[in-house]
Amino acid sequence: MDEDLAKAMEEEMARAMAPTQKRPDSEVQRNAMEEEMAMAMGASSPKSADFDAQRRAMLSIKTPVTVTLARKRESLQRILDLIPGSMLTFDTHCDEPLTLEAGGHPIATGETIKIGDKFGLRIREIIDYSAQE
Repeated sequence: MDEDLAKAMEEEMARAMAPTQKRPDSEVQRNAMEEEMAMAMGASSPKSADFDAQRRAMLSIKTPVTVTLARKRESLQRILDLIPGSMLTFDTHCDEPLTLEAGGHPIATGETIKIGDKFGLRIREIIDYSAQE
């Protein structure tokens, strides 16, 4: 891999990982979640060593992450009629953001990026469920 491509990939990854939206209450939300987790796990204090170990173990659990381009419902007959070369069209415009899902739940939207010969997603917005309650 030449140095220019490696540098470009590194810069693109840095831009992709840079936060684009400040979440002022994320610290408050994280602290509240830690309190809830501690109580659910029976810890007397969320700052106990036992809680920290359990928290690390929980946060290391891997969950499926999916990027969704578009969705639509099709008849089973149409699906059974698909052959190589068939095309499905979607109502989603090609400039609309893609949805990032974790564990089957939408968590963010973003745009496609190319990093070397790989596909990536630059996060543009984090979905804030607390505002919907």
